[in-house]
Amino acid sequence: YKTVLFITGKRYAPIPHLPSMQTVEDLESILNDVYKKLVVTEAAFQAVDQSNVWMADRLLFPTLIREWLIQWGGQWLSDLVKETELIMLFDKFDVEKSGYLSQGDFSGVVEGLLGCLIHGMHAAATAAGSVMGLSTKGQGKPWIGFQAMKVKNKRGVYAADVVEGGPADTAGLRDGDEIVSVGDTEVADSMGAFRNSIRLLVVGQVCRVGVLRDGHRFFDIVVGERKKKQITNVPPMSTISDLEAILNDQWKLEVASAALFAEGDEDFSGSLDPQELRYAVRQWFHPELMQFLRDSDIDYLFEVVDADSGGLLNRHEMQNAVWGICKFIVEFSKGAISDVSAIGAQLSGGSVGPPPLEGSPWIGFEARNTKDRQSITVVECAAEGPADRAGVNSGDEIISVNNHNTINMLTYREIVKSLEPGHTVKVVLKSDNETKVLDLVVGARKRKKITNVPPHETIADLEAILADTFKLERLTAHVFNEADDDFSGLVDAAEFRQVVRQEMIAPELRRAMSDNDMDLLFRFYDADRSGYLRKAEFQPVVEAVLRLTVGIANGTITSANALIELIKGAPPLPGTPWLGFACKNSTEREVLVVMDVAEGGPGDNAGILPGHEIISIAEQPTPNVEHFRDLLGSLQVGQLIRVVLLRGAHTETVELVVGERKKKEIPNAPKMNTVQDIQAILADSFKLERAAAALFADADSDFSGLVDMREFSKCLRELLPSDLSRMVRDSELEKLFTRVDVDGSGYLSKKEFKQVVEGVFRLIVGVATKTIRSVDDILEVICGDIVVAGSPWLGFESKNQASQAAIVVTDVAEQGPADKAGIFRGDEIISIAGLKTASLLDLRNVLKHVEAKQVVKVVLSRGNSSQILELTVGERRKKTITNVPPMKTVADLELILRDPNKLEQVAAAFFNDADSDFSGLIDQVEFVSAMREWLVPELSKMISDKDLVTAFNKVDADGSGALTKQEFIPLMERLITVLLQHHYGQSYSGGLMADSAPCT
Repeated sequence: YKTVLFITGKRYAPIPHLPSMQTVEDLESILNDVYKKLVVTEAAFQAVDQSNVWMADRLLFPTLIREWLIQWGGQWLSDLVKETELIMLFDKFDVEKSGYLSQGDFSGVVEGLLGCLIHGMHAAATAAGSVMGLSTKGQGKPWIGFQAMKVKNKRGVYAADVVEGGPADTAGLRDGDEIVSVGDTEVADSMGAFRNSIRLLVVGQVCRVGVLRDGHRFFDIVVGERKKKQITNVPPMSTISDLEAILNDQWKLEVASAALFAEGDEDFSGSLDPQELRYAVRQWFHPELMQFLRDSDIDYLFEVVDADSGGLLNRHEMQNAVWGICKFIVEFSKGAISDVSAIGAQLSGGSVGPPPLEGSPWIGFEARNTKDRQSITVVECAAEGPADRAGVNSGDEIISVNNHNTINMLTYREIVKSLEPGHTVKVVLKSDNETKVLDLVVGARKRKKITNVPPHETIADLEAILADTFKLERLTAHVFNEADDDFSGLVDAAEFRQVVRQEMIAPELRRAMSDNDMDLLFRFYDADRSGYLRKAEFQPVVEAVLRLTVGIANGTITSANALIELIKGAPPLPGTPWLGFACKNSTEREVLVVMDVAEGGPGDNAGILPGHEIISIAEQPTPNVEHFRDLLGSLQVGQLIRVVLLRGAHTETVELVVGERKKKEIPNAPKMNTVQDIQAILADSFKLERAAAALFADADSDFSGLVDMREFSKCLRELLPSDLSRMVRDSELEKLFTRVDVDGSGYLSKKEFKQVVEGVFRLIVGVATKTIRSVDDILEVICGDIVVAGSPWLGFESKNQASQAAIVVTDVAEQGPADKAGIFRGDEIISIAGLKTASLLDLRNVLKHVEAKQVVKVVLSRGNSSQILELTVGERRKKTITNVPPMKTVADLELILRDPNKLEQVAAAFFNDADSDFSGLIDQVEFVSAMREWLVPELSKMISDKDLVTAFNKVDADGSGALTKQEFIPLMERLITVLLQHHYGQSYSGGLMADSAPCT
């Protein structure tokens, strides 16, 4: 017989005896005693799991853990650890970024917390940035030579940063192997199980590790011993002069990097995570230098140099990080830069460490990692450089150089170092989906001698240069030569700022010019937004700097913004002609390239799309933007003109009615003065739509129906109070803008602008409430997977299955590719074009590998049988709906409701506008967002979001979560009926929710 005691009312048993923690020795004894640590972990987890859900919540964690520390040891103990440290500690172990931690992963949090308390007791001022401090990870402890990590959207634990020559590397383990077991412990999907299994190992033991790589494999790893390297001859890092010496001496940079790496690598893993990097920096750099450096700056540089995005730095990447930190502190302390992104541009562009030596190999292009981190993309080619002569173009995807795969910028830099000037190498690249092999003759970096450089010390000197074209050319050549310190034939923003400060403008003249002024001028002349200026683009920006310096000295110009407005000419006035598209000069021929088209504008109505090349307008050639601006002044509002354009390889003529620039007055715009105001806007889609419309109307200074980055930034800085505006950095604004601007046109439409405004508001609230980690968290929320016109389309909606063997079709677009192929709702899609579709993530990957009009095989399961169907991939298209009845007044609604034809036209137009992903189906988010944009404010405020969602669900009889065009007509009929009932005061009690009649 056994006696069983049931405890009701509580899920946790009480912790009777907590160990003492009044001294450093107490805390270290807890860390080194498995039982004590287990007791403390259990007590801490109980304290933070207030809701008894067996999970710790990120939002409540800092407050609850502080209360527990006060209860456990007093207020002084709680004060030893900062709230930011607690959040970083939580985030380190929340590998899925879910905002929750299970009890299995909580032991690592407690170890980190105890480490922070020990550092606090030592009163080490430089330890404030550390959240590691894990005393158990000392010398003599077992070491297997690799890190384990979780991968977003994947189950399992994966090997990362296998240390070269370490135990795992010797046994044959590789980066990316999925770890199944360690010894007799099944790891499965738990980082906690992996850590616990490692702690039980003994130095010298042979540990069998099971991995999944082309099937199930086992590797026998001889457990090594953690050893701390002793680094000698470490250069001092106490003053700005010390850091300058490190930057100018490769040997000192290598030794300093090795010392910081050894300091930060507390777990002897052979790699550093962000917290370890912060700790090492604060241990080695003098506190007086740290006043120039924030934790967020270190995290930003970490992300930039982490070439494989693995979340860990190896020794080579660490050297880049140390160079970036030293460079930032030096430049920031002198006022040469104002933001760490300036250093990030140099790191990502490859100019890391001391500048390359003259005569070193050069292939003549700048590049960046692709989004999938599997190759690099050419950003800009130096004019007449090796790459330019070989036929490489901006936008080309480089697959290999000299038979070495260029999977990321890190490998690319190593490949270039190994080349010999004068040798011919093979470059394999993808250009317009076509693979090419080019012969490239490697060049050598050279410094040119520039003669006849005019004096440029005084205002009189600068005025003389502006008045003489030859002098301006000579100064431009000299400045470009000095700025191009990596001999690349291109100048980035950081090099530009530095040369203006050091070579171009005398110190007494440049005081009035800020970094922001120089950045604005650089971006204005960087027409293709590559981040680099070629020699041909450099003279205008040099001239602009001279004009700005002279203008400020004479009192005729106040800022770079004022100069840019002067260069562009006065902004167009309301009532002037408007064509409704933005364009830029072509780099290949004398035509204009359409960058973006305003929704519902003249260009949109005429069928003009981004990418079309404009040959002539109103019988006048358009070789460049200057001619285009002059031509606009000769047009009349309402005039019917012919536009000749290139659509692919075909010339086409379209008719366009010239529109009129108008300034809209936005009624019911909500307040945007406090964080509470912003939170209220985010909670109400009507307020968000009004706020975005008001900001767009103010930002669109040229009434073009499009907003560029300069207009966007200026609008936010002017309209938002300073205490809200400073919560968002310029680099974060640019990141939001770039992500939402999916076609890379440099302009936002009204719909895109609403997304970016939502992102800014979420960022402000997140910073104010300390609930977000970075601007990247916002991007995931507001953007998701954005698609554009012309991208591949399969014509069905789907969802994941619990078995994760195939995706299930939830709806099929009428007359779409899937419908024509014979795919039905409920079919299970196993593979498309030979690529598995076990999840929606797999389906997105398929869409990246197929093209419009391609015929692909679809393997699916229907009932108990498998079938193979042929599907012709379609193209996402935006239709133009004409003769749409107005929907602005109650009288308009009555007319639509009485006429079935008008109702069908309105439903078709609304469906076309709401279908933002061109899928032929509309989900709830698209429906509610489009409804708020379509209805005028007076009608929109009559119906709530809840009623709209209920209406949607009522029509969505099959519960697929998406509506077809045919299902949409009765929905519009019911919504218009509800609006009229509400207006006339008839029995309206919750709209469609109160109506029990089924939709027809």
